[in-house]
Amino acid sequence: MENPIEQKGEGLDTETESHKKAYRKASTIFDEYDESERIPKILEGLTLLFKSPRIDEDQIRDKLNYVTASDKPSFVEGVINAIQPMLDWAENYPEEYEQMQRENIFSEDRHIKVNDLVYYMETSDGNLHMHIAPNEHTSIGQKMKLLREGLQELATVVKQNPEIKEVAAASWIIAASPKLLKQLGFKVHGAIPEEARKKHFAEETREVHHASISRSTLLEKYL
Repeated sequence: MENPIEQKGEGLDTETESHKKAYRKASTIFDEYDESERIPKILEGLTLLFKSPRIDEDQIRDKLNYVTASDKPSFVEGVINAIQPMLDWAENYPEEYEQMQRENIFSEDRHIKVNDLVYYMETSDGNLHMHIAPNEHTSIGQKMKLLREGLQELATVVKQNPEIKEVAAASWIIAASPKLLKQLGFKVHGAIPEEARKKHFAEETREVHHASISRSTLLEKYL
């Protein structure tokens, strides 16, 4: 579960969604990492975003180096002040920013891109876990097209690997649209365990449910 931020910086715009997400991210990093690890963890998440010509990497790094990492309110406020140019970019050029977010996600270890919406990971039990990349500014019709194409690609992967018995997913989308998941062939299992929520969805304020589609159903519907 997300931890509340005790104090927010005066004069900072905390109403936009990008600011809210940044506050939650900074707060979670403060709670989950030691003092010496906090700023490096922030920088790790900005690596690909620094490639944008709209962003002055040196300026942001310099500001982050002066952030007090031992006090939570000061840390969160300092991080938000330092990355303000990125937050402005997210608000003024949302589609461009989302594309960079997706590239950042797809570059992570174990993340296997299917298309601009769907990616997956191999789980420890030999199955697959499907994820949805940021696409808030993509039309509903295009998202559904990408989703169905993604499931077709996953079906091909599953067919080629007989040890895969199911594809699982966990998201606020499942909680918000269970009928859609059922129409796609998934079984909806309800809310994820609290321990899993704390570990994997600490920054998510919405309900998170999980679902799965069996090997046989996936191959029957999408091949």
